[in-house]
Amino acid sequence: MMRVLPSWRIVMVVALTLGYMVLGVTLGGGSLVLAYYSSQSEDPYYHMLYLFFIVAGTVVVVGFLPGGSYAIPDGERVEPQEQRQFFGLVNGVASRTGQRMPDEIYLVFDHVNAFIFHSGGILRGKRILCVSLPLFHLLTVSQLQGIVAHEFGHLDRGNIRIGAWIHLIQSGLRRTINMLGPDRDPKSRVLRMVRLPFVLYSRLVLYMTVPMFRIQELAADRLAAETVGSYTYGEALRIVHQNCQAFDAYVIDSLLPMLGRGYLPPVMEGYARYLEFTGRKYDEPARKPDDVHPPFAERLAAIADLPAIEAENNLPASSILNNGAELQVRLLRTLLPEEGPKDFTPVSWHEAGQLVIIPDWKRRCSRERLVLRDVTLGSLRSTVAAADKFDLFAAAFGLALYREGWQLDHEPGYLWLRRGDFKINPHDLVEEMRSREFTEDAWREMLTKFGLDTGTLLTG
Repeated sequence: MMRVLPSWRIVMVVALTLGYMVLGVTLGGGSLVLAYYSSQSEDPYYHMLYLFFIVAGTVVVVGFLPGGSYAIPDGERVEPQEQRQFFGLVNGVASRTGQRMPDEIYLVFDHVNAFIFHSGGILRGKRILCVSLPLFHLLTVSQLQGIVAHEFGHLDRGNIRIGAWIHLIQSGLRRTINMLGPDRDPKSRVLRMVRLPFVLYSRLVLYMTVPMFRIQELAADRLAAETVGSYTYGEALRIVHQNCQAFDAYVIDSLLPMLGRGYLPPVMEGYARYLEFTGRKYDEPARKPDDVHPPFAERLAAIADLPAIEAENNLPASSILNNGAELQVRLLRTLLPEEGPKDFTPVSWHEAGQLVIIPDWKRRCSRERLVLRDVTLGSLRSTVAAADKFDLFAAAFGLALYREGWQLDHEPGYLWLRRGDFKINPHDLVEEMRSREFTEDAWREMLTKFGLDTGTLLTG
């Protein structure tokens, strides 16, 4: 079902496009014209002006060219014969929302999220739906239907075509701004004069489009709630909001270091432990001025008047995936660079600490051996206070404790070195040493309490 775009949105997009073109032609073309006239003079001053105008004009014209369409994220394209139940779910939601199926569907391991976009051209491009694998482990089947229905809501009234067009303008502006130099670089002070109009126009584009996109998000929320019920969709929204930042932090802090060394601990089990130990669950993720999603409370309020409707299927969404374990391994590989491990060795999280943390500390300390030379446990506090390599000294301190017989206790979300009743987190303690309140006397008392020799070298 394709409805006509509201006239005010058409007018706004056309106006922003014309403004973008006028800005680029005026500043880019004008600079090149001035460069031409400057080149006609033999005065050395005009030669300098020629260089300035030719550089500024070229940068503006190149940056002004519309940016590319959305890039397909790293993931795996899903075929109907491989994931029949998942395709059946998407097809069912498409029918209930009055939309046709996306041209392509991808599974990704990218945040706790789903998104749909227009790629390959505004008029004849493809509609691509991406769903992240973690959603299948966090949602029920009915809740996943609600998330997919929300994405189909963006197809209504040509919303993704508008988004793709605005993306072209924004990417061109960003590229021009970046090419004209950073904000505080004194060498680019003159070019920043040319840069300023693009910065101001970029802010104008955000000011005009963010409210429109937020209205679209609320309309998509209502469509999803009408499809699966306000309670089911509201719970899906809550789960996504509470886990989106926490899962990203877990992947970066705990999972990627293991994958980079070729080890695969239990992914979702590790995430559950990460939440347990860190408490990293966010009712409202940090917001930015260009965030197109309204606040969580506002989104819930927008669907509060819709009927709850009993959930059709409360089974875990992971139950509709075929060969889920193999699929997960393939998607995890997309998180690593090309030269990263191609195969993973399954390990427990307890084993992963011994196999990854200690070897990483050893490699880091070996590379920076000259920096650590002559640093002892006794001089660590004063050295840390005057240095900026915090992570290095934390690794060296942890390795020194490990050599002294302390046992590594590591799970997702925490890391301790233990001996008897004592436990130390080397990163936290080294961070504490950087404060003025942590005195030399306090450090020496701590070393005595832990039974550590002040003369022990960090390098062993």
